[in-house]
Amino acid sequence: MSNLRKSKLEALLQSMIAKFFGEQREDWGIHELITVDQVFLAPDLKTAQVWVSFIPHTDKTAERDFTRLIKKLPELQRYVFCELSMKRVPKLTLRLADPEKSFRLDQIFDTLESHGTTGQSDSEDASGSEADTSSQP
Repeated sequence: MSNLRKSKLEALLQSMIAKFFGEQREDWGIHELITVDQVFLAPDLKTAQVWVSFIPHTDKTAERDFTRLIKKLPELQRYVFCELSMKRVPKLTLRLADPEKSFRLDQIFDTLESHGTTGQSDSEDASGSEADTSSQP
């Protein structure tokens, strides 16, 4: 299976699960916002790890709400099965993410992206200015 297809399916699952949690959380007695931080799909597509966190985050409420989510996992699995048009739907596993670590990783990725973007624009500018000077007589 191609990585592009796998990453698209991970993004689709992340979106679907976030929508489901958003619609159901109040009915389940969860008042914090549930964020679906990441979905990791196994290469054989048989399993998927869903990393969730809660905003605002306190250890006590996160553990309580995560326990409620675990109890609702069969509902989530049925929802994904009904919404996803695949022969085999991955078996979902919920994991509690630490939002502080997630935030730190986002900062690192943003920094890396900005350095990569800056490097590309500098090289493009340099090659563009070189092209301009070489075309002049």
